[in-house]
Amino acid sequence: MRFIDTTTFKFHELTDSEVRDLENGYSTLSHRWTWGSDEIKYHDILALDDKCVRFGEGARLRSDLDETCCINKTDSVELGEAINSMYRWYAESAICIAYLEDVASVEYTEQSEWFMRGWTLQELIAPKRLQFYNSHWSLLGDKSSLSDVLVRKTGIPADVLKNQKDPRACSVAQRMSWAAGRRQVVWRTALTA
Repeated sequence: MRFIDTTTFKFHELTDSEVRDLENGYSTLSHRWTWGSDEIKYHDILALDDKCVRFGEGARLRSDLDETCCINKTDSVELGEAINSMYRWYAESAICIAYLEDVASVEYTEQSEWFMRGWTLQELIAPKRLQFYNSHWSLLGDKSSLSDVLVRKTGIPADVLKNQKDPRACSVAQRMSWAAGRRQVVWRTALTA
């Protein structure tokens, strides 16, 4: 798994056993970006541009963790392997940070485009700890405190969102309904495994 050190912005590879040995674990960041042409990509991190530094600083300050996994979406082999592993990566992370760039306050949380992207479904279900931040990096809440909003918006039962019930215990039809209306649903682990 490739990680980025959120202090130095340098990449390094860790084996699964090295990942399990991380003293404080690692953080994952939401895959929903709303920057359009300004979306942070693998090559931006290599170039250390300002948007990467700004996002990395926000993520580090919110998670107190130095490690965040990162994939190169232009490498089809790496992307395929990442898609097959991503649900597990989120489930095993110490925290997932969802940055809702299009939300200013908690009242507008469920209006975020974040809820329309297929990638974010696994980011919502898999992590044990998920915190939502607004466009100013202020905490909106976590999966527990925003449970009513999340259930209403997604149709996912609260016990699944709170990791009290395995999503596979729900019917396939119910799991597929969670993806209805989302765009770019290209992963299959959480819904069909």
